[in-house]
Amino acid sequence: MAVVGRSGTGKSVLAAIAGRLADPDQGTVVLDGVPLSGLSRDELRGAVGYAFERPALLGDTIGGTIAFGIPDPGQDRVREAARSACADSFIRLLLHGYATPCGDAFLSGGESQRLGLARAFAHPGRCGGRGCWPRYSDGPCWRRGRRS
Repeated sequence: MAVVGRSGTGKSVLAAIAGRLADPDQGTVVLDGVPLSGLSRDELRGAVGYAFERPALLGDTIGGTIAFGIPDPGQDRVREAARSACADSFIRLLLHGYATPCGDAFLSGGESQRLGLARAFAHPGRCGGRGCWPRYSDGPCWRRGRRS
């Protein structure tokens, strides 16, 4: 699922409500017929993954950042998520690749966004939400992804 629209149209609010980062002022939101308010936040976090515009790099290493919060994802899953987010190529250029400590990786804002997106792709959930696509989302990597 993708939600697109102009700035200020409620995309971030919709994503926040889907993951119960916020609750609606009125009405009920359901997932598979179950009101979200009836699900624990932990259950819901297992179904919804997020990629934020300014992600926190929470793992000890670059690979750990992508795998953060996922019990034993395995290297294949982490690398596939990085490839899907067009992050694998710059990660492999780092001194220790996926094992590079986050504090030793000097990343651009766009590279940090791609790591956050990779973390969302690695997440086993059924839904993905994000506040804002990177401004360069129409770049060559994204066009290749749309064609395939």
